[in-house]
Amino acid sequence: MQCAVSNQSCTEKVDQPFSITMDNATWHRRKAANWHRCQPKYLPPYSPDLNPIERIRLTMKARWFNNDACKNEEKLLERLDQAILDVINNPKKTQKTARIGTLI
Repeated sequence: MQCAVSNQSCTEKVDQPFSITMDNATWHRRKAANWHRCQPKYLPPYSPDLNPIERIRLTMKARWFNNDACKNEEKLLERLDQAILDVINNPKKTQKTARIGTLI
């Protein structure tokens, strides 16, 4: 990343600071990092427990793929299609699963 920032600064004539968005990796937050004219903007911390998609995926996995061994890729894709359709066709159940504090 530091090399990319250095190259960006060297190859383009930028008169004003510009922002670069990064995750919260420890090496992005080092005091020794020289950001040149970049102003780093950090993403909020990631918490899969608070992400509705992760909660739906976890429920799909438990409901459709727990102790299930597909014999080939085609069977796996069929099973995945069924799981996705279950999520789509049951919006109330999906909304309930996606709410914080509820995992069915």
